[in-house]
Amino acid sequence: MGRQPASHGAEPLKVLVADPWKSVQKGSMDETRTRPAGSGGATRVGRSLAVVAALLAVTALASVGGAAAGVADDARTGSVEGGIEAGTTASGEWATLDGGSHDSGDAEVVDDGTYFIGQVLWTEAFDPGDDVTLRRADGTLVTEVPVGEDGAVTLQTSSRVPGKYVLRSPTGPEIGFELVTQEFRVSAPPSVASNGTGTTATFLVESNREQYRQVVASPQLSGAELASLFGAGNRTDVDDDGEEELVLDGGIETELTADFTGFDPGTYTFTFDVADAAATDSVTVEVLGDEPGRAFFVSESGVVVEERGDVVRIPLAFENAERATLTVGSDRTGWAVSMTVVDADDDGAVAVLFNTDLAGRVEDPALAFEAAGGDRVESVTRTAGQPFSDPDRRLAAGAYPLFLSVEGEGSAVATIQLREPDAVDRSVRVAPAPARLSERAVVENATAGNLPVGSNVTVATGDYAVVELGIAGVFGALAVADDPSDTPAGVSLRIMEVGPNRNDEADTVDPRNFSIVPLPRSNMILLVADAGHPDFEENTTYQVSLTVTRDNPYVDTTVSRSANFRVVPRRVSVDAPDDGVRVSAVEDGTIGGTTTAADGTRLAVTVRSDGTGADDAQPFLRSKTVVVEDGTWSATFDFSTVPTGQEFTVVVAGAGTPARADGVVTRPPAVRIEDQTPTNPQIVTVEHARLPEGGFVTVHDASPIGRESSTVLGSSGYLPPGDHVPVRITLEKPLAEDVELAAVVHRDTDRDRRFDFVRSGGAVDAPYAVGGDPVADVAQVSIGRTPTTTPGTTGDAVTPTATATPTEDPTTLTSTPTETPTGTPTETGTTTADGSGDGDGAPGFRSVVALLAVLVAALLGIRRRQRQ
Repeated sequence: MGRQPASHGAEPLKVLVADPWKSVQKGSMDETRTRPAGSGGATRVGRSLAVVAALLAVTALASVGGAAAGVADDARTGSVEGGIEAGTTASGEWATLDGGSHDSGDAEVVDDGTYFIGQVLWTEAFDPGDDVTLRRADGTLVTEVPVGEDGAVTLQTSSRVPGKYVLRSPTGPEIGFELVTQEFRVSAPPSVASNGTGTTATFLVESNREQYRQVVASPQLSGAELASLFGAGNRTDVDDDGEEELVLDGGIETELTADFTGFDPGTYTFTFDVADAAATDSVTVEVLGDEPGRAFFVSESGVVVEERGDVVRIPLAFENAERATLTVGSDRTGWAVSMTVVDADDDGAVAVLFNTDLAGRVEDPALAFEAAGGDRVESVTRTAGQPFSDPDRRLAAGAYPLFLSVEGEGSAVATIQLREPDAVDRSVRVAPAPARLSERAVVENATAGNLPVGSNVTVATGDYAVVELGIAGVFGALAVADDPSDTPAGVSLRIMEVGPNRNDEADTVDPRNFSIVPLPRSNMILLVADAGHPDFEENTTYQVSLTVTRDNPYVDTTVSRSANFRVVPRRVSVDAPDDGVRVSAVEDGTIGGTTTAADGTRLAVTVRSDGTGADDAQPFLRSKTVVVEDGTWSATFDFSTVPTGQEFTVVVAGAGTPARADGVVTRPPAVRIEDQTPTNPQIVTVEHARLPEGGFVTVHDASPIGRESSTVLGSSGYLPPGDHVPVRITLEKPLAEDVELAAVVHRDTDRDRRFDFVRSGGAVDAPYAVGGDPVADVAQVSIGRTPTTTPGTTGDAVTPTATATPTEDPTTLTSTPTETPTGTPTETGTTTADGSGDGDGAPGFRSVVALLAVLVAALLGIRRRQRQ
């Protein structure tokens, strides 16, 4: 006979929980819960020391403080009545155990201990007659604490608030401890079946405490029924009300499986209490009765779309049933099949696979249907149409109705929409994949679209060559092929060497060297091969060609697609000019390079210095693992404490022969621009720029500084590594009004000595950065006269000044003005691309004045003003 819930006139369980996620403090243990009528009346939620002792006795588990099992209710001073402890102090918070016994305590309080509110704490650290007080950590008195004849103290914490406390005695020890709230939450499905499928439910108990005991009670179920439901725990009358509860272990995250098979329909309420702490929660589960079973199609639109010749996947779901009748097609379509679908693994889901290439042309329709996984398709019967007499004929495109019924009752309808395979673009694309991945991971990345596919790519030896064939109308034939490399009728796949010597015959690669993975749901076939296979030669290009001819029953015209991939040696390099790697003495000094290895490859970058190159140099060894992206790698190290001029060596491993390069630490990048009123509103002067690795000096709109390519107003030509003073920039357009401008220094990241920051949308020749911010300076530029356009000037055509001479010693990157022979009025300012000077008619004189101004400023130690 099934278990009866208390929904038939009984009062449901009441739990005083304001927020089910927050634990409940049972102050003075006054909160109550109510059982249904006739269940023994009201009982206290809070359990006294004697109740906890009884629990420990039944479960035979020692408490944290070593409490023994079997302690009687009268084990301490006074007796226990109705769950309220008699014999407590006036405050009702403290009591001493008779004879100093602490068997009923939950935990021994020790210095620096952490305990949960609601636990009963004890200690024997004091002597009889000690004046013991409980105080806050700041010394505030909470209460006086009585001490037993043997020095034992028992502390009830249910009415305390979280925080740090101290037990203190002038003549005894001082014990500091912390009380915290135990978080406690229980969740369960809102409903469950009493028979058939879906009879089990998972209760999830979450807490911030690793180990504790939880007491489960229900007004609708006895302790024995609870034990049967959860299949675990110990039954005991925890609160001494004549009815048993269930005691279970608890932790940070505990899953309890409840099997409701045979339980009567209705609503069941479950209360979970922590045995020794003020934490409780409850959940309600509705048990559904013998509702009619049903099955339905798992499709948001009710339409399953697939191409002719492929395998249609028909997902079904079951409720309170394990079998249903599925009909595909109808009399109006001229073809129909009926079958029984069995949810054999009892998971409430079945996927029916319908091979449209076989359907209609085989005598036995069962050959065209099967179920995925452990489920079954049985009793497949043709109900309309006959097998096609023409062996090349296939099911026509169009809509085919689907109908589901359970025990003769209609349950759901849907539609299969068969399309022509031409609706899917046939394609061939190739991608490299890193060797560190497994073949399964490669397939998962390809399916998710995470590989950089293309029609002409390079693959390093040792990496995977991944070929993606986009195609439809072939998966039905592949599903019944003996070998995945057996191509369907009219479909050919060829992998051939491209461009051999004129008298050599082009080599072909057997597709069976690849792992062939059909992905019908993605209309894709993957071919995965190790590019280090003996059939592949380094520095050789291979073409993958896919051809579908009219011999295929699903095409009217021949279709051909191809893509190339080139197998190259596995190499890695370090970006460095002729004089080696140059890294600024900053926190985010960056070293980078290129590699032929696939994106996602992990490289180990090591920077080592023996302490040479600078007087105060210190040896160091630093390593970092980086990931290849877009064929490049970069590693950032903190060089801010490394002396300028110290030399080091970079080693990069993980992609063939390790790459090595020598480097030196240079002064950080810098730039300075002063407020100015140029005579030519199209020319702006940058007083000083330091480019440790060479690059460009640019002028930007001041907001945002240097971050957007659209803000660039003009740029210098390429400047070699070193300091440059001054640098004059010709803007693309003359200034029309007073404006705040920013001078920014940029790297030549692609090392082509052309400023490509604007053309690349900011992807190339990015600004030097310190701490993640562009190296820039801001100045106010005023217009002193009507703007005029300087003919023939461009934004990147300015050359460095003749006096900007970078020194080779990175510790003293300064500029030495070029000596001018007496009587020779040589221009010492920046020259524009068209050879013009300042545009004021006296270039020699104004350049000398400018140079003198720079020297005077240096001698006077003028410090650049702080700009807002």
